[in-house]
Amino acid sequence: INAEYGVQKYDVCLLMYTHASNPRASQTTFSHGSQIRELVTTTKRSVCASKAFFEILREKAGVTVKSKRSRKAPPKPLPNRYKSDPLTDRTIYPYKELNLYLNYDELMQEEEEEENRQDDQCHDEVVWSVNLKHDFRDKPSSKAIVQKPWIDDEPELRRLMGLHIKAGKTFGGDFFYGFFTTLRLYKAGIEHVDKAFLELKNLQELTLCGNSLRVLENLPATLRVLNAQYNRIESIASVRHLPRLQHLGVSFNKIETLDDFAEFAGDATELRSLDIGYNSLADHRSATASLQKLPVLKNLVLNGNPMCLRPAFRLQVVSRLPLVRWLDDGTISNHERTAALEMVAAEARMEQEKHHQGGEAEGTAPVGEDAHELEATDDEDKEGTMQPDTDVQLVVQVASVDGLHKMSQLTPEEEQAVMPDGPWMLEPPEDGDPPPPKPKLEHTLRVGAKILGQVAESEEIAMAEAASHVNLPVTLKIASLQPTVSNRNSLHSCGVEFHIIRRTYIKHSENESYYANLAVPEETPEEEVDKLRAVPEDSTLDEMVRVGSAGLGALLEGQDILPLQVEMWQGAAVKEAKLDNWTVVFDNQKHKHTPRLEQAAQSVRVDVVMSVRELATAAESGEADAS
Repeated sequence: INAEYGVQKYDVCLLMYTHASNPRASQTTFSHGSQIRELVTTTKRSVCASKAFFEILREKAGVTVKSKRSRKAPPKPLPNRYKSDPLTDRTIYPYKELNLYLNYDELMQEEEEEENRQDDQCHDEVVWSVNLKHDFRDKPSSKAIVQKPWIDDEPELRRLMGLHIKAGKTFGGDFFYGFFTTLRLYKAGIEHVDKAFLELKNLQELTLCGNSLRVLENLPATLRVLNAQYNRIESIASVRHLPRLQHLGVSFNKIETLDDFAEFAGDATELRSLDIGYNSLADHRSATASLQKLPVLKNLVLNGNPMCLRPAFRLQVVSRLPLVRWLDDGTISNHERTAALEMVAAEARMEQEKHHQGGEAEGTAPVGEDAHELEATDDEDKEGTMQPDTDVQLVVQVASVDGLHKMSQLTPEEEQAVMPDGPWMLEPPEDGDPPPPKPKLEHTLRVGAKILGQVAESEEIAMAEAASHVNLPVTLKIASLQPTVSNRNSLHSCGVEFHIIRRTYIKHSENESYYANLAVPEETPEEEVDKLRAVPEDSTLDEMVRVGSAGLGALLEGQDILPLQVEMWQGAAVKEAKLDNWTVVFDNQKHKHTPRLEQAAQSVRVDVVMSVRELATAAESGEADAS
């Protein structure tokens, strides 16, 4: 037994019940070296919150919780007997095929699932048993577990359990349910929160990160901090039953709208911190309108949502949520607040000018009912997802390519690899005519880029003229950047991708004189002579030699202008890839800094700009291009 509490000789088995108001006689057995008796045995993996809580309680504190409901005996399979065939000396299993025919494994699984459902319904009738041989002084070996403690008051739990056990007291579920104020269940395989979790009546901080939750339900009303990142949550409307909640963390989930949350947001009088980043929020006006109803919101995290793909998004949020003090883990400065006010004033002036110009074009300004209709139309535009007369464009401009001078010459092995097969590759014979001369090879380089499905390439530059810094202009323009989840994921993971392609010109025309003076037998017909003296056609060979990729996740964090320097990679993965493969770096992340994908001496300098363009101007430019 744990020597820290003064007991050294005996193993103790305590059977404790949930309802302390109706105590039952506890059975205590003292036997040197005896084993703890298990009442019920089950093999089901924990999928609900209470089972995950019981499992971590067993692992950390030596407390096992089992249902005291009597369970049916599972169906028994036919005996796995075997016989030996004396003629063929083979082993025969007469019941094996019959077990397969009866689907015994499926029958066992169905029975087990039914018993587990009955256990969940009878969650109040559980038996608590404490394994006193558990050594609380053992430290977990995993660094992740050490960095993420399951509770904050583990030393106090050890002390109280030791005092109760030393005094011979009986304590049941009320002790454990009432003790915990903090609980962290990381990657516990939780799919739902069952009603048994409501028994944690003093719980104030709960962490359910890395599970498979879809709905936040059956949570104690005493919660003040709730972290449920990395789940599958689609709505947070169920947190309306948590009136004391001060922080809610639901980032990296599947939340698409906050409309259902806005219905009761005014009742969340204590919610001061909200982390809802990296979800699927696309409508920035609807989201900010819902957040405006939170009366005491001070800390807000929105980065990573598709709606962040807008220029000056941070300033727009600051202008609509004046009470927020920290946005995306950064303090809102006075300069940002001033800039947000100026932006709002500028937008108001632009709207007035447009209405004034529209009134002059019609001859008179709208008055009476027409004015009210115009104001209603403006309100509808403001409530929409995007202004009808503006759109977001993304421009990627390659400034320069560095390190191309180190690719100005090919090695003999590379020259041999690009040389086409032909008679000029034969060894010259001792007697007879020599083989034709090798064709002349000229090499050029060009840069290709791709972002969100659009591809562009630069002009070619002679490889012999490559310098340390070469300006190869490449421009990629996304005329209408839509705030969708696919665009968000693409910009965050792959972003913008680059290829450096080497084109080899194989010129046989340089050896035209050789083929014109080629000796042929006199009796050869003229048609055959023309064929023998014909110059092979010139050809080209394109080969990918360098690849690079840079994520544009900073666009989701409020930055509109990104100067980047993209590292390039080379290796076997690049040589084997096709020219239209734009995911070489992404597919070979685990092979980086290996011979398959090693860092090259080249890099690409890029400027990424996200801005707002006027649709009317774009239409006029399109008409000009068409004319």
